[in-house]
Amino acid sequence: MVWRITGWLLVLLVVLTVALVGAGYYFSNLLTTPSDPWSEFPKQVVAVDGSTVELPWDTDTDLAGRHGLLWPDGHALLGEQTETSGTLGDGTVRYAVKDVTRGELSAGTDTAWYSWYFEGDPSVRGVDFRTVVPRSDVGDLPSWYVPGDGDTWVIVVHGRDGDRAESLRVLPTLARTGAPTLAIRYRNDPGVPTDDNLLRLGDTEWRDVEAAMAWASERGAKQFVLYGFSYGAQVSFQALDRAEGRDRIVGLVLDGPVISWTTTLDFQATQRGLPTVISSVGGVVTEQRLGIDFDDFDWIGRADELDVPILVFHGPDDLFVPWEPSRDLADLRPDIVTLEQVDRAGHTRSWNTEPRRYERAVTDFVRSVESPVGVSTG
Repeated sequence: MVWRITGWLLVLLVVLTVALVGAGYYFSNLLTTPSDPWSEFPKQVVAVDGSTVELPWDTDTDLAGRHGLLWPDGHALLGEQTETSGTLGDGTVRYAVKDVTRGELSAGTDTAWYSWYFEGDPSVRGVDFRTVVPRSDVGDLPSWYVPGDGDTWVIVVHGRDGDRAESLRVLPTLARTGAPTLAIRYRNDPGVPTDDNLLRLGDTEWRDVEAAMAWASERGAKQFVLYGFSYGAQVSFQALDRAEGRDRIVGLVLDGPVISWTTTLDFQATQRGLPTVISSVGGVVTEQRLGIDFDDFDWIGRADELDVPILVFHGPDDLFVPWEPSRDLADLRPDIVTLEQVDRAGHTRSWNTEPRRYERAVTDFVRSVESPVGVSTG
């Protein structure tokens, strides 16, 4: 009898272990597999009435500020929220429609909430640019180059499954500072070569930032500000730590940044209603698959190693990347970190919520780290 009980317990333990490892591997796949963020259109338009649109009232449409709508053959720019009806999760919300840039917006249209707001290339923002092609170890990286008259260049690094269009909200502001700017593509972006079709969480992508820095250096860049959105913030941290020429990086601007992968994974598990043991196993699986150590990507644990000014935009209403590490980093390093806490902004939507404040903070920061033209500090 004892043997039978022990045998069943062993079987149960094996089954639970296999299930846990399987769940961890599934979680790891979610983390490391590229996807298209605009392939699904879950918000069906309830009504369109003149210059307003009525949408389901959910955690996206409850946010403050201006936002975009995207659907398979259309795009619209929305203004401020004007009215709500019912309750969050079981009601509707009405937004002003500023412009329908393509397609037709009508009741029944399936749309996606488009946080990048603008669609197209920098010309839609009235910014002069040209497409250039830095080259890294994986191949060509088509990038937008916005010329300027300074020798401090800004390199914009978009977020996970993002693209250069994420930069459109800030390119006019950066152009007004006079800083030349590169909004780059990097490995695993559509049309860009890759190592092995896995997102490597910053462990290899920093080389593409390094390649952009090299391209800019050949054209007169003396120093750099890295501007990272979400996942792109971790890529920027890794470039600051590992890139050739990292001593010429004089500042970071980070929007909704991933500061610690471990904390981010636990947060995302909680958001999905999963126990954090699954994210912990997923983290171990990911470390083994990618050959990395998450401690190397934890900038709370490594806060004392940071030595350049950092401007952070983040807030407690981010449902994708926890904002507490941003707050903690500012508390740990008040000498170099400035946190702009933006409430009701969601993930990487601080500009959408408070554009004037955002643009003023970016302008002041970039100008504060710029060097006189022709003078090298590195």
